[in-house]
Amino acid sequence: MSRLYLLFLGVLLGAIFTRMATREKPASIKQPRRRRAAYQKTKLAKRKIMVFLKERRRVANDDIERLLGVSDATATRYLELLEREDKIIQAGRRGKGVYYKRK
Repeated sequence: MSRLYLLFLGVLLGAIFTRMATREKPASIKQPRRRRAAYQKTKLAKRKIMVFLKERRRVANDDIERLLGVSDATATRYLELLEREDKIIQAGRRGKGVYYKRK
């Protein structure tokens, strides 16, 4: 009886492990490739902004929107990232008076 039980248990566990190994991975496991692509896109955008700042003394958020073809929020995020990296500084407090220049 115990051999039959062990055989049944082995077949059952084998089927479970086979099922687990062959099923598709959840989206959360596939995400690093997407994050890597987003990181590369951000890195390229920041590089373009720095080159643009070499050509011009100062830029506004609207200039970055047009340069990269992104939304206002995305342009602001890129500029804030560069500011946190201590590559640019913000002049002006808010609104239309805000512009950025190289350090």
